[in-house]
Amino acid sequence: MVIAIAGSGDLTRYLVEEFLAASIPVTLLIRTVKPHFADIPNLTQRIVDYNSIDSLTAALTESKATTLISTILTYDTTAFIETHKNLIAAAQASESVIRFIPSEYGVDIAKYPDQPGFYWETREPIREILQRQSKLEWTLICCGWIVDYIIPLQNRYMKDIGDAFPVNLAEKRMVIPGTGKEAVDWIAARDLARGLVALVRVPLGQWGRYVYLSGERMSCDELAEVVKKKYPDTQFQVEYLSLRTLVNGVRDAEDEFERVEAEYKIVIPSGSAGFEEGVVEKDRERYFPNVRFRGVREVLDAAGEEGVIV
Repeated sequence: MVIAIAGSGDLTRYLVEEFLAASIPVTLLIRTVKPHFADIPNLTQRIVDYNSIDSLTAALTESKATTLISTILTYDTTAFIETHKNLIAAAQASESVIRFIPSEYGVDIAKYPDQPGFYWETREPIREILQRQSKLEWTLICCGWIVDYIIPLQNRYMKDIGDAFPVNLAEKRMVIPGTGKEAVDWIAARDLARGLVALVRVPLGQWGRYVYLSGERMSCDELAEVVKKKYPDTQFQVEYLSLRTLVNGVRDAEDEFERVEAEYKIVIPSGSAGFEEGVVEKDRERYFPNVRFRGVREVLDAAGEEGVIV
């Protein structure tokens, strides 16, 4: 088994560490060599042209990759769609790839395929392509919200995203979408990576169309209280954004980032960020019996020593 990963961002760093810890070789398909991935045993960096199916096919075939995972994140709709079209075509043309995981990592895609709005624009065309083909086994990852932003920057690879996350630790603010009472599923980035390691070990033909992963389900108000207890000396400014405010924010956005941030925040008051009772537990039994997904408090308690990525 060899895993190919398209993309080299923050989530990829967790994936690389967890796949290598499981003795599974990794090939990164990247535009430029990344120094932090250099000289790591069983990790190969292959320079590719995402606009060239031939370039991608050659890299996949030479690496003998069996599963291709995309972590590519861009808010350029055309670029995202074209890149994923090329990844699918290259995987199909390669001599070894039999599975593909597109870059979703979202909320409850099965029930809310149009949440957030920019996901619908970029992901739905890729879902349709995958549904029309039969050569690659594929699945869509529903993981709720990555929760790592509640821990200090020194303890995570995930970069600060300001008020785009309900807890802005760096600026001591909590900007909560909705009433604060809506249920949200939270997961640590490393636990998501560990889940994907377990998922690729599942025998061929056993993936469902959607796979649910979660560390803990709690409301934003509950998350806020846990965070405040962890940082008792920090006085957070707290603000709530109603659904009306967020919808107006999408309509009146002055730039693409403002629109995307407002659309992403809408998933909480829409209900799409909290999974139905039972779906997470069912998939834990089916795919992840040996994976321990940490709750919010455990993730917070793991942070502390500088340089330790939880």
